[in-house]
Amino acid sequence: MSLNPYASYLGEQDARQVIARTGGELRSLLETLGAAGIERSLAPGKWSARQILCHLADSEITFAFRLRQAVAEPHHTIQPFDQ
Repeated sequence: MSLNPYASYLGEQDARQVIARTGGELRSLLETLGAAGIERSLAPGKWSARQILCHLADSEITFAFRLRQAVAEPHHTIQPFDQ
């Protein structure tokens, strides 16, 4: 059993390459959606593209902080996300 259930989404792709491409792919997707598309949600109560992007940015900031802690502190235990 994999420790990370999301790893299966990578298939044969290198995780570092996927991470490196993600910003450009998000930018391209948002340009395709346009200003109105970014604000639209697919169903009542569902997040808009803008809300999803903000969530991704917030998660990136949180993960980066936790990663810096792990590098800086000996034997640091990374706390899980509470979602």
